[in-house]
Amino acid sequence: MNSQELADMFGTRRPKCKEKYRELLAGIATEGDKKGKGGISTLGAYGQSFMYAFMIGHKIKNGQLNDSDFIAKDEKTFDIAPFGNWKPASIRDYIILMLLNESEEAGVEWSELDDASDEAVDNWVKELIRRMEAYASIGFEYLNNKWVNERYEFDDPFVFVNFLQELSAVDE
Repeated sequence: MNSQELADMFGTRRPKCKEKYRELLAGIATEGDKKGKGGISTLGAYGQSFMYAFMIGHKIKNGQLNDSDFIAKDEKTFDIAPFGNWKPASIRDYIILMLLNESEEAGVEWSELDDASDEAVDNWVKELIRRMEAYASIGFEYLNNKWVNERYEFDDPFVFVNFLQELSAVDE
């Protein structure tokens, strides 16, 4: 399997978002051709908002997921647009690299992929997408708390940068 085939496997996936965050996404994201909502600074399309949530969740967990961080099998979810359609591509690619960096935690080492079956590679990609969904869920929980308790922060066009700065200050 070459890198393009691997990228295509990621690109066709439709990550899941917990149903409980649908209303949050309706408030902080745009869908399709919809534009901003008055003074609220939207985070872009659902896929872009998912990327932001992933980055926030990854910052919070610092690459250390627990079993309870993953979406439960019986939990209600909805699909986000195919990963390959998300923009900007540079952030999408960066997320893939972050996930690939955690491939051992997902149960596969890079060297094993060269000779792996298509089914094994597919299962590995599914696990990395599952990890992405977990980080995004953590990020959405953070964003939801901000939305409910400090909605005024979403008036700032640099809301995402502000949140990451806030989280980075906690680390220092």
